[in-house]
Amino acid sequence: MADDRTDGAGSGQGEAKPVPASRPGERHDGARDAARDAMNRQLAQDFRAMSQAERLNDQRMAGGAKMIAALDASIEAKYGHATPEAARMKEAAREAVAKSLERGQVISPPQVRSATHERDAAAEAHRRGEQSMREDGRER
Repeated sequence: MADDRTDGAGSGQGEAKPVPASRPGERHDGARDAARDAMNRQLAQDFRAMSQAERLNDQRMAGGAKMIAALDASIEAKYGHATPEAARMKEAAREAVAKSLERGQVISPPQVRSATHERDAAAEAHRRGEQSMREDGRER
């Protein structure tokens, strides 16, 4: 058993091992990870400190700012404008977005789909289904 405890050779001490990355085919070494983590922490800290208007003007945070605006609108619709519940939910939403930025996640702006768009898409799918049934010789 004493032979297993050598001077650290082969135990991984001092060796730079590649760390699995967030994207397939991408690998990081330890030095880049530390720099990237520091940059992400600074971005999250700036996100927390800035106003919504400042976030929208900053290109790095625009997606997060738009996400916050969408979340705020849905929270206000559900909980009301100036309720304690809405204030807590809005703060939690801001913190969730800041933590996502801190982890290095890219936040893309939310896609808004109108109810009419979804209704029209469903009607089109229904129409295509009926059309294919007629082509097969079946009727409804």
